[in-house]
Amino acid sequence: MSADRQPPTAALPPPGVRVTAGFRAALRYHALSVVPLARDEACLYRKEYAERWRETLAASGAAAHALDAAVAATTDALARAPGRLRHQVDVLVRPGERPGDGPVGALERLLEPSYREAWDAAADATQQCRLAFASLLAGRAPLLAPVRLAGIELLDLHLCPALSGAGRAARAGRTYAVALPLPADDAERAEAFVQLVHECCHPIADDAVAPDAGVAHDTARGSPGHRVHVLREDAALAVGYRWLAAFPRLRDEYLRWAGRYRDPAGLEARLAGAFDLPAPLRPAVIERGDACASAVPQT
Repeated sequence: MSADRQPPTAALPPPGVRVTAGFRAALRYHALSVVPLARDEACLYRKEYAERWRETLAASGAAAHALDAAVAATTDALARAPGRLRHQVDVLVRPGERPGDGPVGALERLLEPSYREAWDAAADATQQCRLAFASLLAGRAPLLAPVRLAGIELLDLHLCPALSGAGRAARAGRTYAVALPLPADDAERAEAFVQLVHECCHPIADDAVAPDAGVAHDTARGSPGHRVHVLREDAALAVGYRWLAAFPRLRDEYLRWAGRYRDPAGLEARLAGAFDLPAPLRPAVIERGDACASAVPQT
């Protein structure tokens, strides 16, 4: 624990945690992984993944032009929609709904038969991965207590194989639904845990960053709302560092993970002081981070 940190005084009980690996959420992020969104930080496109599934579809008899048309329609629809993240997370709060009538739903329906076949074939391995991650979280339950600061009582986690180095989250009342990569080994489970902490920082940190008047946050680089998106990400990164700073191994894992998204030079000092944020915003963000640290029982 750093010298400027006060001892924890208000440890909180951890939230409930539910870990699932359901087909519906997995299908959504499978579909989005074949959709390129240029200059957009909400892009989940993975070139090699998309090419591999294009070959799978061709082998199953699906016409290439049908996939091209569905991908183009989805790309166009998402590129024109402000706040693209909102159009990626509805499935987390309504995982029982079938694909809709819009472009994303049409793409999901096109991909569903081949993905269902692969999903069913991997069912046992997926279940083993789910149980292993659930066991890790059970052992680290007290570390998740800070999410209670945002009034969240249940973390509803959806493990999705198509996600890689990314997460998505949506709130429904006191439940916070989070999509994470499906981790297959110890290293991937460590990364998925850090990604989970990051997603849990947003409901704590976001409102510490005042958005520009009349501008919603947006993930498209060059858009009017992109600055707010970057500020919120920087705030969440700084809060997450202080959340885990008292635990050396987790702190180091967090820094390695964060170094993929921010310049790693001097990263620990920048996160500790929230220096990537404008100076007027730093005190509130640091206060949120210290509140998270104090909410974790120190054992």
